[in-house]
Amino acid sequence: MDRCKKLFAPQRAWLATIACVVVVASVPCAAATTSTGQVAEFNSSSETVRASVPSGARGEIVKHAAMLLADAIRHGGDEAAEVLKHLDKGAAKAFRKHSGTIANALDKIALIPDLTTQIVKEKLLSFLRNVLKLQGGTALQIADAVKAALDWML
Repeated sequence: MDRCKKLFAPQRAWLATIACVVVVASVPCAAATTSTGQVAEFNSSSETVRASVPSGARGEIVKHAAMLLADAIRHGGDEAAEVLKHLDKGAAKAFRKHSGTIANALDKIALIPDLTTQIVKEKLLSFLRNVLKLQGGTALQIADAVKAALDWML
């Protein structure tokens, strides 16, 4: 467990830094958009704040969170425990049985541009149903639990 915390600590710090930029950029504002990204300007209690946000910053955060979750599923960790707490006994058994394959699928899903947690859920559900041939209820529980864990991480 300590090894996992040391492994994921730098990634969590990076995610927190990016999340701060996205939160600042998500405040309603007048923005000028360029081909390389956005420059957002808004007023906050008589202060003017400018933040440069690359296009797809939120997608990048979800991408790295999905990759982090895939690593946690492979090696254990708080994020994997967060997934398992949302599953019933049968779904937890299927999750443990296919954990390596699910982690590999998450890594592939993480390559999708402008990724959201809902897209991760939909793609993972499709993978679990069509490739692993899991029953619908079991597959839906696992996909929902992965989405919940990603939301928890973000």
